[in-house]
Amino acid sequence: MHKRPLSYDQHIRRIILFSTLISLLAVVGYGVHLQVRVLDEYSKADARKTSRLAFEAIYSAMERGWKHHDIEPIIARLNRVDERMEVDLYRSEAVSREFGPRTQSANQAEEMLLEAMGGQEQFVAESANIYRFYYPILFEKSCLACHAHAEPGGVAGVMTVRFPVSGVRFAPDMIFNALILLVALALAAIFALLYIYLHRHLVEPLKQLLERIRYILDRHDLTSHLVLKSGVKEVKDIEESFNHLLSSLHESEAQLKALSLTDHLTGIANRKRFEEAVSSELVRSKRYEEPFSVMILDLNNFKPVNDTHGHLVGDKLLIEVAALLRANIRVSDLAARLGGDEFVLLLINTDAKRARLVREKLQELIAQHTFEVDGLKLQIGVSTGTATWPEDGADLKNLLDRADKRMYRVKR
Repeated sequence: MHKRPLSYDQHIRRIILFSTLISLLAVVGYGVHLQVRVLDEYSKADARKTSRLAFEAIYSAMERGWKHHDIEPIIARLNRVDERMEVDLYRSEAVSREFGPRTQSANQAEEMLLEAMGGQEQFVAESANIYRFYYPILFEKSCLACHAHAEPGGVAGVMTVRFPVSGVRFAPDMIFNALILLVALALAAIFALLYIYLHRHLVEPLKQLLERIRYILDRHDLTSHLVLKSGVKEVKDIEESFNHLLSSLHESEAQLKALSLTDHLTGIANRKRFEEAVSSELVRSKRYEEPFSVMILDLNNFKPVNDTHGHLVGDKLLIEVAALLRANIRVSDLAARLGGDEFVLLLINTDAKRARLVREKLQELIAQHTFEVDGLKLQIGVSTGTATWPEDGADLKNLLDRADKRMYRVKR
């Protein structure tokens, strides 16, 4: 089933709708990406900052002379600042050997905690909404006063921060940049689709049209029709109109050609058409070594008909004579009017003997025929002369000259 083409308006509406859907998908996809990135980056940043602040608070207390057993109240106060968050501190083995472990919790055996004790930050989702950050605290030079066996850069302990996702603060500049990127992506998608659409449905069909016009002008071929590869209604309308124009031009050209080769009065071939036919027959006869003949016919007593009954009757008489000649020759033969009351026949594959028989037949036929024109019954005669290729001439001029001389000998 042939698919009905769409208009440009319908195509543009479809592109806009398609681009909108793509943009929405891009927004959703990038939103998911943004959420993951925020949870991965900004959650870590907030947790790292909170861990550092908590450690600095503990360290400041220790610098003021607080003892290690005073750490618990400090952590408890930190956890009361935001009930949604949970801060905890674990000592490394080196610190535990020197001051004892802070707690006896089995959490020290956790895989993430052990990796953090190795100096690597860890970030893990305990559930869909709860995250935990493991922040390793490293020895600094200022720590060596209390930790004589420590080395700068070694792990003193791990600060953990457990917090809900809802507590993460989004960066306004990142959101703004993300929106700009989404708009840019949407516009890029729209323009890309428009470019592809216009190139496929407008530029390419126009190129095809120009190529077809050049082809027609170069080869003068009005029979090849245009097929434009497009689903746009307006483009298909151009294709249909162009093909209709080609068909009209082809018909007009054929009609003009026919008129240029047809006698305007009698409707049979004119002198030009006769000369073209003889030229073609000369080529064919030379190739197959077959004879052909030409016969000139000149009407007798035609001038008295014109003088007595007028030229209108004379014209109608010429039409009747032409019809009689055409009806009594073969389909392969050609009857033409040279001008005035003179006619000529091209007899294909006809030697001199057969040409003489045709001449005698037509002379008798016309002489015995009564032409009825406008209520008048008219009788005329005809003088004829024939010439045969190749014995009477090698070209049309010689053949016509020989036939014309023979016709005038009969007419005298």
